[in-house]
Amino acid sequence: MTAATLTACSGYTVSVNDNPVYEPPTLFTDFRIPDPALHDCVQQTIEDRQVTEATQLTQLNCSSAGIRSLVGLSTFTALRAISLNDNRLEEIDTLRSLSRLETLFLKDNQIKSAEPLLSLLRLKEVDLRGNVALGCGDARQLADNVEGKVRLPDHCTEAR
Repeated sequence: MTAATLTACSGYTVSVNDNPVYEPPTLFTDFRIPDPALHDCVQQTIEDRQVTEATQLTQLNCSSAGIRSLVGLSTFTALRAISLNDNRLEEIDTLRSLSRLETLFLKDNQIKSAEPLLSLLRLKEVDLRGNVALGCGDARQLADNVEGKVRLPDHCTEAR
């Protein structure tokens, strides 16, 4: 009965005779992300998934959030899947430090260069469609290097 009671109280500190016998883990807060939309998305994900360490955050869905910058996201080095579709991103240099990334959705942004993604050797799926300002040279090289599925903007898939 006691174990069941403690399990039901997992979000609360449990004390006996004013001595704590259980304290819930503290959510991870040691990050600085200047972009308010990205900060809010990361914070909400941490709360929803009860993340207590940066390495516990392996997936992030921040689509349609109005994000302009990814600065600070490099704190979360264990990220394997990120969805950033339909934001306002122009540059993605921060992603180059996320070497565990396997899935990356960047559809409908304003990205100009795919060069930062060339060093991400674990990528298996990338979506860059809808980035009309994207330079095609690095994007095509990315498509050639990734063994999985890479979706490029229309202007990069047309006959050369």
